[in-house]
Formats: sequence, C-alpha cells, structure tokens
Amino acid sequence: MTMGIKLGLLLAAALPLVACSKESAVSSEKPIPVEPDGGIGDGAPPLPDSGDETTGVAQIPERFRGVWDADGGTCDPYSDMRLEIEADQVLFYESGGQVRSLQIEGDSMRLDLAMSGEEETWRSLLQFTLRDDGTLHIVDAATPDAQDRIPRKRCT
Repeated sequence: MTMGIKLGLLLAAALPLVACSKESAVSSEKPIPVEPDGGIGDGAPPLPDSGDETTGVAQIPERFRGVWDADGGTCDPYSDMRLEIEADQVLFYESGGQVRSLQIEGDSMRLDLAMSGEEETWRSLLQFTLRDDGTLHIVDAATPDAQDRIPRKRCT
C-alpha cells in the first residue's frame, strides 16, 4: 500500500469521529439554570411537597403545648406514648414533625406535619382535640370522628 492510500484510509476512518465530536460539542439548546432551592429555573414556585419550610405558619396555641403521655404513662422521655408539642413542631417517641400548616376550630387543631424518623420522611395530617376532662385526643384528620383509643394526659 502506498503512503497516499494509507493516509486516505486513515482520514476516512477519522472523519466520522470528528463530525460526531463537533456535533456533540455544539448544541443549539441552552442549559436549564438551577434555582437555589433546587428548582429548574423556570420561575415557577416550588411544589407544595418540596420542602419542610414553615415560614409564615401560625404557631400552635399555648393550650396544646407541653408534654403529654397516655393516661397510665410515666411521662418519662422513654415512654413510647409520650408526646411533646412545641410552637412549631410535634415530637413523638421515635419521630417528629414540623408544622407545615395549622387550622384551629374551637378546642381542635388540624396539623399538616412534615414528619421524619428512623431514616424516613412522610407527611401526616392529624387532628388534636382537647376535651373537657383535660385529655388530648389525636386522630387522622381524614377521619375526625374516629375515637382515639389512647388519649393523653398532660405531664406535670
């Protein structure tokens, strides 16, 4: 084979590679900017489930706050029915939730909580009701007429 043929074959083999790399290097699409909150930069607000932000959420009323335990509970931090309610969060035995939204109606409050515990996260919508006997009852807000089988008493 002559030098000219070898050079021609080499160029013919390399030409598609050059064309491919040129095509991939030059793109008519603009990159999508990423917003600080991880959004795609299209100016849209974050999705409702995208974070645990509680800015602007009303605080849990004082009458619900404090430490609660089952009627026969010890109120000890290791009691599995112990519950601590703060201004912006609810702490259960092995999980806790930041308040995302809050609705008050009389002696009941409905909380949308961004929960986490045992390396998992989830949303929980709960209704807390204070009864005349001083007990706190907690049920799933989707079934507010359900009976709480383990009402809680305030710890002193």
